[in-house]
Amino acid sequence: MMTESEMIRFVRKIIRQEFASVAMSQVVTNASQLRTTFQRSTTTPPFANARNIQPYGVSSRAPANTPCLTIPVGNNPTNVNVVGVHDPLKPSLDDGETILYDAYGHVIYLSQGQVSLGSKTASHAVPLGDILKEALDNILTALLNETHEGNLGYPTGTPINSSDFQAVKSSPVDDGTLLSTVVFSE
Repeated sequence: MMTESEMIRFVRKIIRQEFASVAMSQVVTNASQLRTTFQRSTTTPPFANARNIQPYGVSSRAPANTPCLTIPVGNNPTNVNVVGVHDPLKPSLDDGETILYDAYGHVIYLSQGQVSLGSKTASHAVPLGDILKEALDNILTALLNETHEGNLGYPTGTPINSSDFQAVKSSPVDDGTLLSTVVFSE
């Protein structure tokens, strides 16, 4: 039977064995978003083809020299996963916020029921496509049908540049090319 101090030493030894192989490393290259080459220190050779473990629905490739957390699987030191990266330059967040960003400054913030593109303080509202299309259609139709009372009290004809208005109305308004086929909002 073990004493309490022997049990504590035994547990500490098991913990050290299990977690000794968990290490902070550094990304050397990414062959794809699925595999990473990393290096644990400047004195160790790079380790190639480690699996990138990422949340479902999210995929990224960390730039070279990004610190990463590596964990071997089982007792095989060549079966290593990269389970996370640490980007000290990532934009700051407040409680409850989420951000999607890249190394080139593109940012999408999800904060307080709002989606902000470009920066957390983005203030330009994004128009709702169908409503904008309808408004432009109404304006262009009114311009095409515009008449005035002439100097003798009779209505004039439609504008002499009505073909210009009709061209804009035909495309991009009527044919729908004004609207994105990729980005949608509520």
